Amino acid sequence: MQGYALLYSASGQRLRIRELQRRQRVKDLRQQQQQQQQQQEMATETGTTELPPATELSTLPDDQIARVLNFLFEPSSTLHSLLIPLIRTHSPDTYTALAALTLRTLSSLPADSPTLLSILSAHPRLGAKKVDSPQSQSEQKNLGSEEERDALRRLNEEYELRFPGLRYVVFVDGRSREGVRRDMRGRIERGDWDREVELAGKAMCDIAVDRARKAGLD
Repeated sequence: MQGYALLYSASGQRLRIRELQRRQRVKDLRQQQQQQQQQQEMATETGTTELPPATELSTLPDDQIARVLNFLFEPSSTLHSLLIPLIRTHSPDTYTALAALTLRTLSSLPADSPTLLSILSAHPRLGAKKVDSPQSQSEQKNLGSEEERDALRRLNEEYELRFPGLRYVVFVDGRSREGVRRDMRGRIERGDWDREVELAGKAMCDIAVDRARKAGLD
């Protein structure tokens, strides 16, 4: 009996430690998301960014590369720190190549990396009442009536309770409003953290390629 009691005690202690770690991670990520929001509020001018040819990216000053990244991926100083050195060393010659470099870089990070989660959380919530990014405003303009947006907001809340620190990111690309809600519901019910991180990173890069193409560049 004593052995069972010790085993139970050790198991309970491990669960308490994991819960404390989870709470600290959520706290850290919320602070990072607040910083991201401040960056987004200061970066509304990125909607008028004129993309340079991708072949010129590696030769530009850091602040100009950062503006390009803001336009493609949403404002994130964490992403700037990660990508600008890689852009200089890899010199991507197309925006599709830049997106592929970004996806490889994000995929190399642990699924619970605060760096990775900070970057993925830069995208605004679908259906949010306030969306600062002009690109996201345009992409979300067909999300429907205020009632339909409210349904998305409720799903976002449920999603973020299911995946603390993550934000639902999807490349809409012509999906119906019902299709987006169905996708979000399915991902909530599946409850697979690693898969969510993978999907969010891929969606973020697909969105970046789409934005570059709409600006007339591949």
